[in-house]
Amino acid sequence: MSRMLIATTEDGVRRALALVLRTALAPLPVVVTASWRELLAVLQSEPAVLVIVDHSLIDDTAMAVQTLRRVQPYALVVIMSTRPEDRRRALAAGADAFLSTVDAPAHVVGTVRHLLEAASDERAANPPPKV
Repeated sequence: MSRMLIATTEDGVRRALALVLRTALAPLPVVVTASWRELLAVLQSEPAVLVIVDHSLIDDTAMAVQTLRRVQPYALVVIMSTRPEDRRRALAAGADAFLSTVDAPAHVVGTVRHLLEAASDERAANPPPKV
C-alpha cells in the first residue's frame, strides 16, 4: 500500500504534521523520519505517493529532488521550510509544491489533497501500458 512520508529533524513539526495529515487523509498511512538517510531507506522498502522533506535535511535542493525521483519516480515531492524565500528554489528544482512550517493546517491539508487528486486524475487519464 502506498503511503505518505514526512522527513524533518523537528520533532514537534513532525508530530503535528503527521497528526494533521493522518486525521484529514485517513486511511492513507503517514510515516515519519528524522533524517535524509532514514527517508531514503524507507523509500526503498515500499512505495510512497507523496514525500514531504524539510529543506534543512538537504544541502542541494535540486540534487535532493532528483534523488527522490530516481528512488520513487511517481512520488510527489514537497519541500518544506521555515524560510518562505526557499519556495522559488524548491519549485525551480522540480518539487511539486512548497510548504512553510508556519502554514495553517488547512493550507497544508489543502495543498496535499490537491496534489493527490491531481496525480490521481493524471493516472486515470494516462494509465500505464499493459504488459
